[in-house]
Amino acid sequence: MGVFFCDLFCRKCDMEVISDRGESIMKKNILFISNYPSPYRVEFFNQLGAVDEINLTVIFLENPSQQTHRSKDWFNTDYSFFQAVFLTKKISLGGKRVIHPELLSWVKKPFDEIIFGGYSYPSFMWAMEFLKRNKRPFSMEADGGLISEDSTIKYKIKSHFLSMPSKWYSSGRVTSEYLTHYGADASKIVTYPFSSLCQKDLMKKEDLAKKKEESRALLGFSSDQRIALNIGQFIHRKGVDVLLKAIAKVDPEILFLIVGGKPTEEYQEIIEKEKISNVKFLDFMSKDKLSYYYDAADFFVCPTREDIWGLVINEAMAHGLPTISTDRCGAGVELIEDGQSGFVVKTGDVDALAQAIQKISKMDLKAMGEKALKRVQGYTIEEMVKVHIRSFMS
Repeated sequence: MGVFFCDLFCRKCDMEVISDRGESIMKKNILFISNYPSPYRVEFFNQLGAVDEINLTVIFLENPSQQTHRSKDWFNTDYSFFQAVFLTKKISLGGKRVIHPELLSWVKKPFDEIIFGGYSYPSFMWAMEFLKRNKRPFSMEADGGLISEDSTIKYKIKSHFLSMPSKWYSSGRVTSEYLTHYGADASKIVTYPFSSLCQKDLMKKEDLAKKKEESRALLGFSSDQRIALNIGQFIHRKGVDVLLKAIAKVDPEILFLIVGGKPTEEYQEIIEKEKISNVKFLDFMSKDKLSYYYDAADFFVCPTREDIWGLVINEAMAHGLPTISTDRCGAGVELIEDGQSGFVVKTGDVDALAQAIQKISKMDLKAMGEKALKRVQGYTIEEMVKVHIRSFMS
């Protein structure tokens, strides 16, 4: 068989449930179509599928073993509260492009709502064309999106697919502007607070100082050390080279912790050329261990050249960290109150980034951190679920 079902099926497979008042409630049959089971999406699907009124099926184009650039420990393979379906049969279109022929048989089923997690995969495009041709409504979920200077043909392709759905789920203002730019109907956009965090993951304001003290003692940092944190892959898009060049221009007493692995040859060359001595590179680590570094830091820096969202911003602010981001990071633009909980600077501008780092290091970081924490209070997976349920039931 081309379709591999996970061993754990939804624990609530009845089509009808009884409410607290003894009333019969018909379940909504929902189909999500996703690329691969990222841990935060699996947590969202489990919480959504655990709601009595929802019968949830999620189709994944790839299984964890196909994500060879990620550690197996990164994935959450507990699919207890939804039916997880992995498509394994593929037809090559050349290069890395493939079509999953089984997807069509799933979108033909009578689901109450079908939601595509994007449009850029050939299988998504194919299934969307089929549904549109057969006058079947469907939705699209966009965790982020940044308007680009497209060629005419690229703009037409994006507009064709992004204008197709009958409903759009958007992570916020920046994403909604992206969707409407390419033809989405603004009146049909449902905004949800995109996050990788559960309510329990958000720090309490009264615990920030104690957590910082405990984490610094555990990690061996002094209480008066100024510490900046950066986390991400060591790829060009993440802008670590820009950060290193900015570090060369700021107070050398600030210690920069960069989590992502061993420094690349490019990074080493910048460090040697600029005679940088206040940077420490750390390997990727578990979420639990990483939380100590969030707690120990004074502020967070995201120098990305482009991130359609950037969940690391949510995570930093949830730990009460004032945050510096570029203007090509969806979460940075959406969540940071410039000058209040952090700064947003022009992408690739070394001087602007250095100035923001120097400025924030001399500000009241405690007050800024509390504002950052307050800003992300509603950004949890639980709130994401509530928004989707309201939309399904409306």
